Amino acid sequence: IISKNCEEFIFGYLGFLRAKIVSCLINEPVKPYYIENLINNYKPSYVYIPKTYKSFFNSLKTIAAIGDYLLIQINKIKRKKIDDKIALLLGTSGSTGNPKLIKLSYKNIYSNTKSILKFLPIKKSDKTITTLQPGYSYGLSVINTHLFKGATIILNNYSIVEKKFWDLFTYYSVNSMAGVPYTYSILKKLNFLKRKNLKLRYMTQAGGKLSENLVEEFNEFCKKNNSKFFIMYGQTEATARISFLNWDIIGKKKGSIGKSIYKGKMYLVDEKNKRIYKPFSKGEIIYEGPNVMIGYANNYKDLYKNFKNLKKLYTGDIAYKDKENYFYLV
Repeated sequence: IISKNCEEFIFGYLGFLRAKIVSCLINEPVKPYYIENLINNYKPSYVYIPKTYKSFFNSLKTIAAIGDYLLIQINKIKRKKIDDKIALLLGTSGSTGNPKLIKLSYKNIYSNTKSILKFLPIKKSDKTITTLQPGYSYGLSVINTHLFKGATIILNNYSIVEKKFWDLFTYYSVNSMAGVPYTYSILKKLNFLKRKNLKLRYMTQAGGKLSENLVEEFNEFCKKNNSKFFIMYGQTEATARISFLNWDIIGKKKGSIGKSIYKGKMYLVDEKNKRIYKPFSKGEIIYEGPNVMIGYANNYKDLYKNFKNLKKLYTGDIAYKDKENYFYLV
């Protein structure tokens, strides 16, 4: 699926998920060579794409047209049955030309959605607006959590620097918003922090370390506007989110990524893979939980084995924890 924030994408994503059809999500814009790489490596039966990509597949049969999207048949090959635990394939961060994908199970998606809802106060009456691509695990988890609660999603493809984004934001009375560090640095430049009478209930940040100054400024902004600011840390290999820092402790724990999400466990190991218990000692973050992926795939052969959820995720990120077990990325 070439994914974008539109209802045709949502219909396809949910439809395939419910029908137990394994989907691989890639964000647009996407280069022809990357599509070719994925098709050669994974041999999909179909592609579900916006009409603007039709020229890539002119000689192939269109099975269905749904609004701006087309379902096109690629292969009629006989294949082994894909492992029934696999629900979704997502790209690794920075894998612009590499066909290596992350295998996520139904359990991964469901458990991470439920865990996020243990700390994020999403309600059925909420309205969020898409600021991230849906083929990116953080953007997809915003969609999953809001759909799970029956909340409203304003599907938007405009950048936050465009007037049309703010027209939608105002018209629909958006009351929650997600962003990565870049989003928040741009919001500051747009004088967002000087705005008043916003109906925001909360804002969330993940996708990298936000500078302490911006954390402080947005946290103060939220307090003044009867809103809440949540900081999170995650990886696609853990479906989306691994830890969170609650809004009411941000001032006391500056720079922290918080503690593990519900049903998860975070700890540190040294270079010899021995667990670190001493506060303020640096080590690699290890995460355990039901949202840890079932592995990587490099081609279609990696989809046919009997998989189990991996017990541990070696994140590759170095951190320390304080005396109260709050983690800080180094």
